[in-house]
Amino acid sequence: MGISIEQWVGSAAVLAATTLIGQALANRIRDRPTNLRRLCSSLRVLQTEIGFRRAPLRDALTRAATAARGTPVGQLFQDAAETLTKPGSTAVDSLVAAVHKHRHACSMEMEDAQVILDLAQSLGATGASDQVASLQASIAMLEAREREALAVRDRFARVYRTLGILAGVVVVILLI
Repeated sequence: MGISIEQWVGSAAVLAATTLIGQALANRIRDRPTNLRRLCSSLRVLQTEIGFRRAPLRDALTRAATAARGTPVGQLFQDAAETLTKPGSTAVDSLVAAVHKHRHACSMEMEDAQVILDLAQSLGATGASDQVASLQASIAMLEAREREALAVRDRFARVYRTLGILAGVVVVILLI
């Protein structure tokens, strides 16, 4: 009893799908520390713009976006700056909307995003020195999260790729 062409095609599709799922999980784990580092860098720019230059928040967000240009983190800050130009929009609204829109593209876990969401509550709503203090605290938290993300990446990125392939092989064996 041989394997039909349909079974070969189905097996290949299952194996390809599970391999892609494993690769996507591995990529998310691989990209998270880099994106957290970019996020910290952009927040430092925002801190400088607010604390020393006393730039309007929209301009400060635009400069923070420029610091991470061409990345999902840059797009997050750019969208926040653009939303802030709409009538009736607040800093909280613009940053919260941008975080929700770009959280997955930035490979952020909910805890990472929560740091930015908490920061949004003070941006534009308090004095410059309080905003700078909030930014410093947020940067420190994200740096700690980056260290954790590096440890997770080193332990699990290869594991997810391998598990994706192995899961496909197991499913194919069970189906044959």
